[in-house]
Amino acid sequence: MKPLTHSETITDPAEWDGSIFGTQLELVQLAGPGFVSTQTVTELRDGVKLLRLTVNQPITVRSRPLSKRYAVTSFDRTHEGHFAGVPINENQLLIFPPDFDFDASIKDSGFRCSTIFAPPKPLRRYYKTLVGEEIEEFHSTLIANPPPDSVEWLAAWPSLVDDKITESLETQQRIDFQESLRDEALNLLVCALQTAAKPEFSEEMPRLSKARQLIRIAEDYANGNPEHGLRMVDLCNATGVSERTLQYAFQTCLGISPINYLKRMRLQRARRQLKVSNSKQTTVAAIACQMGFWHFGEFSKAYKAQFDESPSTTLRGH
Repeated sequence: MKPLTHSETITDPAEWDGSIFGTQLELVQLAGPGFVSTQTVTELRDGVKLLRLTVNQPITVRSRPLSKRYAVTSFDRTHEGHFAGVPINENQLLIFPPDFDFDASIKDSGFRCSTIFAPPKPLRRYYKTLVGEEIEEFHSTLIANPPPDSVEWLAAWPSLVDDKITESLETQQRIDFQESLRDEALNLLVCALQTAAKPEFSEEMPRLSKARQLIRIAEDYANGNPEHGLRMVDLCNATGVSERTLQYAFQTCLGISPINYLKRMRLQRARRQLKVSNSKQTTVAAIACQMGFWHFGEFSKAYKAQFDESPSTTLRGH
């Protein structure tokens, strides 16, 4: 039995699929055209999965709905931004519990990370066997500082499942190989959990947490009222803070203004809708209105600037 490994290169953010994370992640570009993301996934027994992810542009993501898996992630290098409210630093592991409301912002280019996903039942069983006790429940991100070889293994696992290596194995060897990968992944997760601790809160952490909360409220307002245009007065009413506070929150987390970000988010949703719609049954104007864009000329201009094609071209192409 050969590990089921597949790789995909995505150049359209509207087609970015976050299902590997056990949920759907809404991705918003924080830059212009030229988006490229690669995902390499190996699926092992009992739903354990390995992911290698790269993204070439600044982005923000948020889970909708919550994930149902444990996850541990390492990063190739330090990045400006946050991963679930924690700074993105190399040589450390971030551990996420099931039912976790995840969000992240990567504010520079060249992002690369590796992640292990494990359903609760097999991980808890494995942990109990190795440690002799139950996993201590946690509900927020934990940080582990594991031995360097653990981080190196997590970053290098795609080379272990190279076709040139696995195709030369006999059937039983492939089964043993898959079990070895699964055991290595679960053992790394167990070791990480044993050495994990809650992040040490710097002076900036409470401010970042408050900023993330305000952004979520603003996102939920914009998504819940798609027919309304984006106005700062409405966003201030929804979040209960002043324009200055809201501007600071978005600049701190995302590096752009509230209106700019939420417009990008709506453009992203408009693109997804255009790609699945029939040009004989709807129009660009109708979809623009659904997303709160009432000035069609400005909508087309902003759409082309973000996706390097007109909305009518997107609609005709699908």
